[in-house]
Amino acid sequence: MVVMSNYVLPILGVALVVFCVFSFVLPYGEKFQLREKTQKFKGFGVDFEVSVIALFFGVGVLLSLTGLYLHVRDYQRELDSVRAEKAAAEKALAQAQKIQISALVTLDGADPQGEPGGLRLDDLECLVLTNAYDQPRQADLSRGLRTGEYKILLRDLSREIFVRRLEVVHTPTRKKWVQENFSPLEPSYHLKLDRP
Repeated sequence: MVVMSNYVLPILGVALVVFCVFSFVLPYGEKFQLREKTQKFKGFGVDFEVSVIALFFGVGVLLSLTGLYLHVRDYQRELDSVRAEKAAAEKALAQAQKIQISALVTLDGADPQGEPGGLRLDDLECLVLTNAYDQPRQADLSRGLRTGEYKILLRDLSREIFVRRLEVVHTPTRKKWVQENFSPLEPSYHLKLDRP
């Protein structure tokens, strides 16, 4: 059905238009007497008479325009589909470029002997402020490998992300541990001059 509507209808329409135009120039037009023959139409209170050649011409133009419309509609659908696929691919690429990393931290001055394994995990809150967001976001905090060590999970990081402030807050006492201005995916090292 799609092949018929996309190719046969326009070809048939163009063939009818060419047939009608050539019927004025070539002798077959006089042979069939297409210019002299008329067709009467009655219906819906309308009564009109039109020549057969004009009727064929009108049908040819209508078929050609219908085929053209169907072609344009199919191209528009394909274009919309390609745009949707492009948007999905860009979104997937942006998501694929974001990673998550974990950092092991120790809290200066915290008594690791005060609780088994350090401070109570339920009393600690970790906040991360990056250049990508205006407000600090909460990060996942869990126990580290050693006593007094904690693991912070930083999500949705990319090379452009710069951490302006990382803080761990002990909620009962409002005591804070802070690290400022670092790039987790592009660490910066200060190298000392090696003197021979």
